[in-house]
Amino acid sequence: MTKMPNFVDDGTSRQATFKRMHEMFPTNRGLEPIYLAMANAHSYAIDYIEQAPVIVLAATRGRAHLSRTERAFVQEQLSSMCESGAQLRDVMRAYGLPLPLRQIDARVLTSTRATVIRRLSLMNPSTLAQIIPATRLRQNAWLQALDNWCAGMADRSERDHSQCLFFEWAATNYPGVTYSEANGARHMVDFVIAHADTFNPRWTLARARAEEQKWHAELDMSDIVECIGVALDTVIDYMPLPLLWEHGDLSFVALQTGKTLRSEGAAMHHCVASYWRDVANGGSRIYSIRENGSRVATLELSKRLINYRWEASRYQVRQLLGVCNSRPAPEIAKAVGTFVEEINRLTAHRNRNIHALSDGMSEKVNKLSVGVNG
Repeated sequence: MTKMPNFVDDGTSRQATFKRMHEMFPTNRGLEPIYLAMANAHSYAIDYIEQAPVIVLAATRGRAHLSRTERAFVQEQLSSMCESGAQLRDVMRAYGLPLPLRQIDARVLTSTRATVIRRLSLMNPSTLAQIIPATRLRQNAWLQALDNWCAGMADRSERDHSQCLFFEWAATNYPGVTYSEANGARHMVDFVIAHADTFNPRWTLARARAEEQKWHAELDMSDIVECIGVALDTVIDYMPLPLLWEHGDLSFVALQTGKTLRSEGAAMHHCVASYWRDVANGGSRIYSIRENGSRVATLELSKRLINYRWEASRYQVRQLLGVCNSRPAPEIAKAVGTFVEEINRLTAHRNRNIHALSDGMSEKVNKLSVGVNG
């Protein structure tokens, strides 16, 4: 039976615990407000949080901001369990969490990882207890890989109606990867979706990677062309995006054909060629980032609708990868941020002009109609 937290009435010890946990929930991760609300719900609340920081993330259900009413409910719920002296196991169960997840370090928890935590909660607790990495750094890399896995599956689900396939296989095989290796999970997702009927969940990560790399090397673009009916030399219109954007020594070159995607994939040793369908149907916009003419990274953009009335949208980074799916240099990531800000600003300005023109034309038509009817 799981023991209750060791409640300590010593005010000095409690303040030390509070300070220690407060430092583990930094403001830039979006969890500090709900952590403070929960920690102040009851004098014993901090004891539960220290033993299982993941309950703070579970209480948010992935939302970075909770209303006053929602925070009050979370406080009341935790306060009630504190008053009854509930076992830690029971507290975690109330949040839909298996006991092994108490091992997750508070410093690797972010509101964006709520989906991963929910999926881990559905796994067998015994299996979960054996695979959670022991150190904070390894936990961070593991969760990043699983976050990439879920995000990649979600992106594909919008187009192929897939689910988060083989999540348990990923959770079991990705402990031990480095943070930079975690980026490769998205490309494994491409392979898994393409081989959903034949993927063997008994494969080790090394075997799956070997199969993935073999598939990418042998990727037959003719199959993709036959499937979508768009020839590789077809030029896709990227309007209103620029075809060339320069920032210092960096150049962002739009990849508008299947042939340029294939060349990029061959040079960078990744599977961007398989995204020809997404480029052709408008779901992705891909750029080759080059430094003094040499390829250094590949950028994939997608659009997110922000105004249903005008169908206005903002571009966002879906993937940014270097050679062999490596993590690009910080200065490249910074340039990408500037690029995205600029294209969103220009796109918003263009949309405002179009809407203003549309409104002006509508007003003229209405006046003309009134004059004719009069």
